[in-house]
Amino acid sequence: MKAKEAKKIGKIIFKTLTNHLVAEAYETPRIYELVYNRSGEEIGMVIDVLGNVNNPFLTIKPSGKYKDKANKLVGEDVFAIRFKGESK
Repeated sequence: MKAKEAKKIGKIIFKTLTNHLVAEAYETPRIYELVYNRSGEEIGMVIDVLGNVNNPFLTIKPSGKYKDKANKLVGEDVFAIRFKGESK
């Protein structure tokens, strides 16, 4: 079994009126990939990738306890958990 690692994929920059989060992407994840905060809690899933190839943004749909508390995530880094050796 391969080991897992957390990969920083972006930073949340604001919350939309529809309660989605927009993050500046450091790395482009897969659509519907789960994202986590620094402590490993699931905060939602990527539902869209926006912008150009050189400077993409992610739209994240919050889940669980973050559905109503999305404002608290602004400014936080987001991570994806991947198996070592697995590419994007």
